[in-house]
Amino acid sequence: MHPRSLASAIDNLRKSRLRPERDLSIDAALRAVSDDARRTARRLGDAGSAWADTCPPHLLSRTLVEGLSRGVLTVIVADAPTRYDLDRALREGLESALISRCRAPVHAVRLKLGDVPTDPAETPPPLPPMKKSPPGATKPRRYRPKP
Repeated sequence: MHPRSLASAIDNLRKSRLRPERDLSIDAALRAVSDDARRTARRLGDAGSAWADTCPPHLLSRTLVEGLSRGVLTVIVADAPTRYDLDRALREGLESALISRCRAPVHAVRLKLGDVPTDPAETPPPLPPMKKSPPGATKPRRYRPKP
């Protein structure tokens, strides 16, 4: 066998038998996140902006558009009172206004309770700590009815 063909055969064996070096860069992870965000934006279409335009302003900060699947727009709602208010608004015409405004094929809106990130500026300040009674103070008596 010719030495050159023997060397190329050994090189081919090395390529097929050795494990490739691992790529330790963050580039692949960033590309995956970017592709996922692009795919989500394409899937949602303009449903997010249509929701932001049609949703009542006092409820908008308590909601988050999760996704659009088979014509059903899923909106995450922070709490039950907000869900009730949105349900009433959707039944009174908000849903038809959203469907007519959105270019994506939306047929219904589904409300789901969940965690909605809030702006720290909008959160109420924490309550002040409760005052403790001074040492030696008498505790208030509890009323006990007589048997």
